Amino acid sequence: MQKEEHNKHNKKNWLLNWAEKRLKNFSSQLGKPNSEDEIHILNSKELYHLKKIEKWTVLRAGIAGAISAFFCSLAGIFAYYHFNIDPYQNISWKDFFIFWTFTGPIILFFTVIEFYYLYYDGLKSIAKIAYFAGLDLQTETVYISNLAKAVLEFDDKDQNILGINPLKNSSKPKLLFSNILYKTKIILTNLLLKFLVSRILGTVAIRGIFDLIAIPVTAFWDAWVCYQVLREARLRAIGPSSIHERIQSYFPQPDQLSDEFKSEIIRAVAYIIVSTENFHPNLAYLTIELYNTLNPKYLEYPINEELLFQNLSKFSENESKLLVKIMAFAIIIDGKITKKEKSNFIKFANLSKVKIRPDGLKSELRKIYQGKEFSITSILVEK
Repeated sequence: MQKEEHNKHNKKNWLLNWAEKRLKNFSSQLGKPNSEDEIHILNSKELYHLKKIEKWTVLRAGIAGAISAFFCSLAGIFAYYHFNIDPYQNISWKDFFIFWTFTGPIILFFTVIEFYYLYYDGLKSIAKIAYFAGLDLQTETVYISNLAKAVLEFDDKDQNILGINPLKNSSKPKLLFSNILYKTKIILTNLLLKFLVSRILGTVAIRGIFDLIAIPVTAFWDAWVCYQVLREARLRAIGPSSIHERIQSYFPQPDQLSDEFKSEIIRAVAYIIVSTENFHPNLAYLTIELYNTLNPKYLEYPINEELLFQNLSKFSENESKLLVKIMAFAIIIDGKITKKEKSNFIKFANLSKVKIRPDGLKSELRKIYQGKEFSITSILVEK
């Protein structure tokens, strides 16, 4: 099984192809980075540059959102005074058509320009982040697609590796609702603020204030989303380096491990993937690296993570600790700790008779974002 298999189920579209090309171009313009240490460990100089890049990128995103919302709001205000049509009142279908025929193309134009700029500037900033982190995107091309997806906010929920289905226990109505809610967050926030303003100011509200509310709302959302995108991109940039180092540390002599134990390690990671309900790129890379390193001969396909609990009594104390370590690492390497993940982790540790500090997960995750060296062993309670 080759590393490239994790992209087999990802259908490329024109937007992703465009983003990957832009990222490659920006990276080539920066040249070859100088790295003083491992990619997942950031020294003070690297952190200074990364924080500076992130701060100015977030600020530019907020300004772009404000400018776009300003012109869109201006179109609505102009339409009200020029056509004497108030879209917030009961209007005829004719007035409705006139209003949106005028404002619709303007809103669409500035929205397209806004998103193009956010994507373009985001890709450029991520290329700089990779450069100062010591990641050479010209040679380490495996990073390109995952970093581009971070900017475009593409997820990998439907990815399938070794038959692992992250959505097997997910509620389809819940997933549909969460996607709709995410896509309409700005609209819902605008409507809520307009309602509050109308309740507070009532009839004394100045005409046009409803439209102008979109300016701070859009600026805030663009800045917030940009901040989250850059955090995610940095996580994806350091992921493979951290994963490779961790696997080498945990399994220096994989040939000496029993095939049953090798299979159990893969199941442990699969269990976390199903728990988090998302095939994060770092988890995909971890799964493939483990499979290639351990090469279990009798692992079932598709992987049945439920078998994880049936064989726990067969393993030694050291083997049980290794399983807990790799599971803890899988939990934090995707950048978040869900209640379900934490609950399942505690359940697994208890059944394995391995004492842990559950709160240690958060402290280790914090170290990842801070660019510090982290140690999963701190989560274990040593006798």
